[in-house]
Amino acid sequence: MRTKILAAIGLVAATAAALAAPAAAGENLNVQVHKVVVGNAPPGTTFTVHYACSDGGPSGDLSFDASGDPVPANDNFFNANVPGTTCTITETGTGGATTVAYACEDDGINASCAPSGNEVTFDSPDQTSTSVTFTVTNTFAEPTPGTTPAEPAAPEPATAVVGTPVFTG
Repeated sequence: MRTKILAAIGLVAATAAALAAPAAAGENLNVQVHKVVVGNAPPGTTFTVHYACSDGGPSGDLSFDASGDPVPANDNFFNANVPGTTCTITETGTGGATTVAYACEDDGINASCAPSGNEVTFDSPDQTSTSVTFTVTNTFAEPTPGTTPAEPAAPEPATAVVGTPVFTG
């Protein structure tokens, strides 16, 4: 009985210590990716944004539908997880967009976005929790008036051929 009580007390103490311990460094280096679609993407279009982080950080792909919603829903983020890492995003599936633009928003203290708009470095000396947001904008050109193909002309009716049968024999 005494052994069971000591085991239970040990389990409670271990759980309390685990809950009170700080999170491992880098667990909170959260990166959100938002997709903006300007114009009309063709129906069924999907967009793929690839992310890659240096120094052993994660890499992977995020998918978005023709209207810019993540697929599956709410799956538009990743955690850098490596202190001092630099993460770069690149849209590998543009859906035929005319232009693709990147923007990055950081907290100005714990992360620094590059001027390119598709790269961030997590540079917090104490790995304070931080969040970075990338926005990827795909622009589709609107069709210009008069560029739709004209209806083909109706075929002309066939001309009757008049001939005289030739009899042999």
